[in-house]
Amino acid sequence: MSETHDFGVFAVRAFDVIGDDGKTARFKTLLCPDWVNAIVFTTDGKLALVRQYRHGIGDYTVEFPGGIAEKNNSPLDDAKLEVLEETGFVSENWQLAGRYRPNPALQNNWCYTYVCHSAYRSDTHPESGCELILASALTFRAEWKQLLLQHSLMTTSMILALQMQGDSHVQNLCNLFFG
Repeated sequence: MSETHDFGVFAVRAFDVIGDDGKTARFKTLLCPDWVNAIVFTTDGKLALVRQYRHGIGDYTVEFPGGIAEKNNSPLDDAKLEVLEETGFVSENWQLAGRYRPNPALQNNWCYTYVCHSAYRSDTHPESGCELILASALTFRAEWKQLLLQHSLMTTSMILALQMQGDSHVQNLCNLFFG
C-alpha cells in the first residue's frame, strides 16, 4: 500500500516494502522538486555569495545563489533566474558543473550546480532578504581551507567551485566522483 501527502514544497510518500525475510516494513520518503545553485564569478574575478535567513535552521547562512527548480523551466534557466533574483548579476557564460542527489536516503530529487563566469550587474536589485557578498577567489580558498565556511556553504558545491578554479587536489577528487 502506498499513500502520498502533499505539503506544497514537498510531499511525503509512505509505502510498504517486503524484505528478503518476507517481513513488511513501512518506508517514508520525501518527493521534492529539483534544486539548482550557481557558482558565480564576476568580471573582476570575485565570487558572488548570498547571505540569507533560513527558516529550517532558524539562522543566517552564506551560500551560493540557488533555489527550487520550476517544473516548466530547464535547470539552466532556473539557475540564471536564481542568480538574477538573489544577486542582480547576469552572464552569458554558463556551464553545468555537475548534478547530484542531495539526500538519496530520503529524497528523490537532483541538485544541478552551474558555474557562471564573467557575471556583471544588471538593473535588477537582489530580492529582499538577500545580502550580496563578493569574495575574492583567494579569500574563498583560504576560508575553505580554514573551514570557516564549513557549515555555511554546501560542501559539494564548494568542491565543484574549487575544481573550476583549478585546485589540482580537489580536481582529482572531483574526477574520481564526477568522472
